[in-house]
Amino acid sequence: MVWYNNALALLFDGTFGSPVDSPVNFFDDPINVALMKTSYAINRNTHVVFDDVDASEIVATGYTSLEGVITGATLTIDSGNNRAELTCDNLPFTALGQAGGGGTNDTFDQIVVARKPPVTGQTAANTLLISHSTVASTSTIGGDILLQFSAEGMLQMAG
Repeated sequence: MVWYNNALALLFDGTFGSPVDSPVNFFDDPINVALMKTSYAINRNTHVVFDDVDASEIVATGYTSLEGVITGATLTIDSGNNRAELTCDNLPFTALGQAGGGGTNDTFDQIVVARKPPVTGQTAANTLLISHSTVASTSTIGGDILLQFSAEGMLQMAG
């Protein structure tokens, strides 16, 4: 997992959430996950909002952009490793793609964590990118997919 540099800068200067309308609250705001194609090339410096990366999101029958929403967020301090860890529930995606043809399938090996602003008019241009992770290469073929986050946190901040 890596943080996008803009998200880190906004976190440290107390305005985490800009260029969108309000600070991010990991416990109250909808924190979304997008499944990214194997061709996505992260750029931590220039990718700021989802509009910068949405062309690399998968296209599959039954998949909706940024449909995954994180639940069960918990913050713990790992004093042995000098870091804070944000853990959450595993994230299910149901019936992605279509088995046997006739639908659209895609393959992902990365995820992006983003936050849509808690206002009307949510767009890719005002959805803040937070972090990026690589995952096992997975094809959508009409089945259910469960993203299992590390027990050490889906997001970490080390000191």
